[in-house]
Amino acid sequence: MNALRLEWRTAAGAFACIILLTLPFAHSVAVRNVSLGIAWIATLSAWRSLAVPRVPLLWLFAAWAALGLLSLIWAVDLQYSASELKTEVVYPVLVFALFFALSDVLWLERFRRTLLVATILSFASALYWRVFLAPEPTGALFNGPGMYSTYLVGVYPFVLVWLLKPNAPGNERIVHAVVIVAILCGGAITLNRMLWIVLALQTVLALALQWRGASATVFHRRLILFSAGAAIVFGGALYAISSKRFAVDPALPEAVGETMAGDVRLQMWKRAADRIAAHPFSGTGFGRGSLRQDFRTEFGDGLFWHAHNVVLNYGLSMGISGVAMILLLFGVVLWRFWQIWRSGDPALAPYALAGTVMVAGMFAKNMTDDLFIRQSALLYWSFAGMILGAHAKRRDA
Repeated sequence: MNALRLEWRTAAGAFACIILLTLPFAHSVAVRNVSLGIAWIATLSAWRSLAVPRVPLLWLFAAWAALGLLSLIWAVDLQYSASELKTEVVYPVLVFALFFALSDVLWLERFRRTLLVATILSFASALYWRVFLAPEPTGALFNGPGMYSTYLVGVYPFVLVWLLKPNAPGNERIVHAVVIVAILCGGAITLNRMLWIVLALQTVLALALQWRGASATVFHRRLILFSAGAAIVFGGALYAISSKRFAVDPALPEAVGETMAGDVRLQMWKRAADRIAAHPFSGTGFGRGSLRQDFRTEFGDGLFWHAHNVVLNYGLSMGISGVAMILLLFGVVLWRFWQIWRSGDPALAPYALAGTVMVAGMFAKNMTDDLFIRQSALLYWSFAGMILGAHAKRRDA
């Protein structure tokens, strides 16, 4: 019987890995949903042997779902909002609970390494798209510049922290260096300016926290050298992308100011803020596209169909309670990761550190767009589930 339960657990872990492998790719919903279903069946079959602790954050998920359901009362498009509620709340909660149940230190590392493979494969897909298919928005399983750049923000800390680990074996350092190069080259393919700002912020945060825990002089020197190298890479990439995409020389303040003043998102943010102020206790229904027709009409472009800011979109859909909710979804997870890192558990500290940097980066990335949806949200909640799950099991043990 124990052998059978072990086989069920292995099967559940394998299908959970398939879920992770699909996250950077377009046209992967069917494979991901089937894998999620099979993984849950296998997990429930092995539940006793997993010794699953009490699932955390249930109050957070309950509040999220309740607020989403309440927003259906005033939804502009009830069918759309109900569909978004299922996709953006139910599926993330299922993914969080799955990875929480399955994760221990061993499986946590297996899941992380699966994402390294996914990152390399997604870079190959992005490269093929750029060479053969651009300017088509997607193709060859490439999920588009916005979603792909958000994925890179999610996985980057879980490569960077391992690259900087003191006394890491040389072969592992080489592997992580290769993946970092793939992330940077993939980021250049997207021509996404915000990506480089966020990667720079994540690098500074990771280095600052690593410095706090560092003791070896050699490691200090490595951090300084990496900081200098990162500043050159990120600054050069942002300069090149700004020049190429907008024909602007970032070295000229006047040109940068004119470009920023002409950014439609500034008008969209003002429009969204005014709408929230006018209706602070209600919204337009769950989902970032609940006002899509109004935005398209007002701004005259099919691309400008939501506020391009995750906080404002939650405020539009659910009022100030929605703003509080999205801040909690990031803040509570950030606080839990921070606590785990501060606990000093050597087995989990690198994951908690990377998780802390990941949350900060995902929040920052979604200040100029709203891609905390679909695969990006599943990536976020899978990291939350696996790190909190491994921590809970070590604590109970």
